[in-house]
Amino acid sequence: MNPCPCGYYGDPFRQCTCPLSLVSRYQRRISGPFIDRVDIFVEVPHIDYEKLADDRLGEKSDKVQARVKAARSLQRERFDGTKLTCNAEMTPTE
Repeated sequence: MNPCPCGYYGDPFRQCTCPLSLVSRYQRRISGPFIDRVDIFVEVPHIDYEKLADDRLGEKSDKVQARVKAARSLQRERFDGTKLTCNAEMTPTE
């Protein structure tokens, strides 16, 4: 959800073109049924496209895949002999 009609209110790199009264009215308009259905609000800062697209900064898929396989193997061992397959299926007493 944008913080204002132009989308740049609070952006450190681009100037918001909205008058403060319009920003306030825009943010008040969002409340009501929408706000009642949302539990968490997270402000996401601007990220340059170059940083997002840079392959050197991310983790390679094969390494992530290996970690996932290892975790699933541990879960199989942990829940061997039970009907459970993952932590999400556990109850507080387990």
